[in-house]
Order: sequence, then structure tokens, then C-alpha cells
Amino acid sequence: MSDFLLSLLKGLYPQFFLFAVLGIFLRIRRGEWTRFDTLLFGMYLLFFLSLAFQPWLFYGILVTSRRYLLVALPLSLPFTALGVRETWRFLCRTPRGKKLGILLLAACATFTVWDIYSPLIKEYTSRKKSHERQTVVAAARMIRADWRNRASARITVKSCDEYQSGKHPLVETHFGQIGYLSGGQLCHPFLKEASLLPDYRVTVGKMNDPGWTELAEGREAARLPKDIFIYRREVK
Repeated sequence: MSDFLLSLLKGLYPQFFLFAVLGIFLRIRRGEWTRFDTLLFGMYLLFFLSLAFQPWLFYGILVTSRRYLLVALPLSLPFTALGVRETWRFLCRTPRGKKLGILLLAACATFTVWDIYSPLIKEYTSRKKSHERQTVVAAARMIRADWRNRASARITVKSCDEYQSGKHPLVETHFGQIGYLSGGQLCHPFLKEASLLPDYRVTVGKMNDPGWTELAEGREAARLPKDIFIYRREVK
């Protein structure tokens, strides 16, 4: 529940939403609120809540991601612009206030830029994220090279709940991007239920399951992390 509420808060994009609340408050207080404002705000609220609670409506789970809520943001921006304008006018009444306004807008702009690029920065500065990125790129390169020129039928089993390419190789791993970057897709549970077996497994640490051969050739060239292992299913 706490993760869901945190995602909702992030999905409001506070640097925009706080100004939007101010803009709405001032417009109502001054008696300038119109039917169009009601329609616009109602559309934003309905769109935001329908996006946030869609997984709960269809699957009974309270989970969302801020990236899904981003598409509702433009509907609130007219109120945000009004809030920014009124804040600027209020602060510009004195020279000191104008300086404070410049600092406030600069801080909001800086936070927004950081908010946009921080996930990308973490990909290269966080040890965990860097390890994941290196694993995904290296494993996908090795699988793609090993699978090259193999003939395989398209995967016709589909599910609207998962991202799919409809192609082999099927990769079983918790690093979801590997399947797609290798030219195939992730081996989802519903595919196994349809008797479709994974072509490769990417694991953290070695495994000794029968019917699998370790893909060791090209590890160093691909720069695969030492704790990651790739296995190819033996075809009889």
C-alpha cells in the first residue's frame, strides 16, 4: 500500500502539481472559475484515477508506476501555468521578492531536469544498476550470436498482459530486457503452460539442472559479469 501511495505522489509530479493547486485556488477565490475549468479539471482527475486504479479494476492489485500517470499531466498544466504566473507577480512586487522568484523558478527547473535524467544517471553511477545494465547488454549479445541463423517458428500463443515479440529465442531470467535485446522475448509463465520451453536461461550463480549446457564461449569478449551464467537448452 505504501509503495502504491508513493507512486501516486510521484505521479502527481509535485513541482507542477503544487503550482496547479495554487492556480485552482486563486481562480475559485476570485470567482473566475468557469465550466470549462470544471471540465478540464474533471478530465484530469478522471484520467489520473483511471490510470492509477486500472490494475486494481482488472486484476485486484493496488500497483502502478509514475510513468503510466505521466500522460495525465498535460491536462493539469494550464492550472500550473496560472499558479506560476501568480507566484511570479506576487514575488516581483519587491526587488528582493523578484530575486527569490528567480531562485524558486531555477530550483523548480533544476529539480525537473534532475527528475528526468536521474534514472539514466543511476544506470552509470549506481553499482547495482551498472551491474544490471552490463548483464543485460552482455547476455543479449551472447545469446544473439549463439542463436544466429537458427530457423524457428513464430510464437502464436499470446497474452495481452505481457510484452511480447512473438519470436524465439525464449529467455528465462529475471532480467526482462535480455529476451527482447537478444531478438526474442522473455519466457513468460503462460508460455510454459502452453508447453513452450525456454531456449536459454540466464542465472545469478551456476546451476546443475539436466538438459542444459553452459554457454561459455565469448564470455570475456562480451564482458559478462562473473556471477552471471547463460545456459542453452539441449535439443534432442
